[in-house]
Amino acid sequence: MSMLETDLFGFFDRFDCWTEDDNEFFDKTTLVERCKAGLIPERPCEEPDKLRLKCEFCEATFSEPDTDDEILAIHAMISSECPIIVSESALEPMIVEFESDDLRLTSLELLRATQCPHLDREFIAKLASEGFYFDERIQMIKCFFCITTIPVTRLTKTNLSEVYFTQFHSKSLVQCKQLLNVIGPKKFMELRDSRQAPATVPVDPNFKVKKSVPAKLTDVPKNEFSPAFY
Repeated sequence: MSMLETDLFGFFDRFDCWTEDDNEFFDKTTLVERCKAGLIPERPCEEPDKLRLKCEFCEATFSEPDTDDEILAIHAMISSECPIIVSESALEPMIVEFESDDLRLTSLELLRATQCPHLDREFIAKLASEGFYFDERIQMIKCFFCITTIPVTRLTKTNLSEVYFTQFHSKSLVQCKQLLNVIGPKKFMELRDSRQAPATVPVDPNFKVKKSVPAKLTDVPKNEFSPAFY
């Protein structure tokens, strides 16, 4: 069964929100495929007598396609970063040797036994489920799917929280299907949005630009530039 048909992805809640009238209006596609694609019916304010499809997660909207096969394709064209699309994408794990939950857990148990006795089994199991394994060669824990790496030295008692490592994992620039399929699309989007939010840097009111800093590029002597600029 696809992840798109699970409670974690809200499949059954979406299924229940479709009325008989909605299904009669969308007669070219099946209810199951619409729900798998994260779609719910929406009535546009400008055309209250009509319905269109809307993604519950990325809020992409579009008219009903002619066939079921076109639903995800159109959805992907409009919003390629939607968690529904990421989950069904052709992305493959970077390190296939550690696709197995058991192998990842075994490697982390080795880390616990040899270096980090303060790690409890529940925490290790959580790391393994999110895709992490212990790479003894480089002394890192690493996600087999997106290769997000965390130094073993980060595994201190103060950092041992599910939130800390899930947020660290989400900072990877790669869309990690493993993390998405563990925490679900809503949490995945929350983490991604918080990662993309512009950082606020405090401004020192006493800071002044030094006079020696040139105001224009033309004020800089040529020998201070790399030859590549000429």
